[in-house]
Amino acid sequence: MHYLTQDDPILIFGVGGFGRAVANACKAKGIPVKGFVQTRPMSDKAENLPVYSWSDLDTASRDLPLVVAIYNRDTPMDQLVGFAKEAGFSRIIMPWEIYAELEDELGWRYWLTAPSFLAQHSVDIERSMNRLADEKSRVCLRRIVDFRSGTDLGYANYVHDDPQYFNKLTLPDDSKRSISYLDGGAYNGDSFLYLSKKQSINNCWLFEPDPSNYKELVQNIKKTDRHATCVPLALSDRYDMLTFSAELGEAGHLDPAGTNMIASVSIDEFLGGRQKVDFIKLDVEGAEMSALNGAKETINKHRPTMAISCYHHPYDLWKLPDMISELGLDYQLYMRQHAFNSFDVVLYAIPDEIC
Repeated sequence: MHYLTQDDPILIFGVGGFGRAVANACKAKGIPVKGFVQTRPMSDKAENLPVYSWSDLDTASRDLPLVVAIYNRDTPMDQLVGFAKEAGFSRIIMPWEIYAELEDELGWRYWLTAPSFLAQHSVDIERSMNRLADEKSRVCLRRIVDFRSGTDLGYANYVHDDPQYFNKLTLPDDSKRSISYLDGGAYNGDSFLYLSKKQSINNCWLFEPDPSNYKELVQNIKKTDRHATCVPLALSDRYDMLTFSAELGEAGHLDPAGTNMIASVSIDEFLGGRQKVDFIKLDVEGAEMSALNGAKETINKHRPTMAISCYHHPYDLWKLPDMISELGLDYQLYMRQHAFNSFDVVLYAIPDEIC
């Protein structure tokens, strides 16, 4: 089904980075865009198109298709749809409904994909479902798939109660031991500093390739009495020089069109088999599979607890559980969602001995 045509002008709800990208993608495809809609407009134009408030729109405008183009972890999409309906729109188009038509222009957008892609991988999703260790995880996976397919919009505002990364799955109440911790995608040190208040840490390696984030990371660690080794490298399956999009806060990522060059290293190369690791956290903006491939020796030797971001690609929902299961180490796998709109989904891999 085609949601966008060259004969039917559209309005775009959202003037952020994703909304502007949708507008430019539509222009490239010859799809007419009447303008943007913003609840509280900050300016009257964006991308040379008018920006309207809801009250600016006449009856004819409200009959046009409205593309919801606010795509983040902060505002639930069912709430956005509610705003649009309240304003009188009935032809409301969701991001996943247009992605197949604009994929070449929009490029990688985290988990965003056409519902048909998920339907084609129903067997993979079912296999992943069977790998999960509890019903809470299985419900999580099923509802994520349904939400991204457009059949469970109410899941947009659901977030699990479990704290992200460090919770009863990864840090049992009776765990008083001192651990070694490795953080891929350490950002500004927030995760490490939170963990250090809950758990004794004897060795710690914090990997952060974004130059601005790394500078902030080092400064934040210096302000405390905590000790950590800060490493300005990306994690991958080997040493390499890679292009990177920086200056994006938490969202810095490997990007063939990036303007920064960074070095990558594998966990196995960096530790050289000499250092024990008890806990690995990976939030490396889509490079999780490569980082895991580069940590197989370490994982086999030390069987660390792992918290792995599982939302950067649509196929993460099955490929990451497959990778962990195929190690043959009898990890118990759990899935939890920690932000709106199925962002910040984490796959927890827990060794038998601490389950």
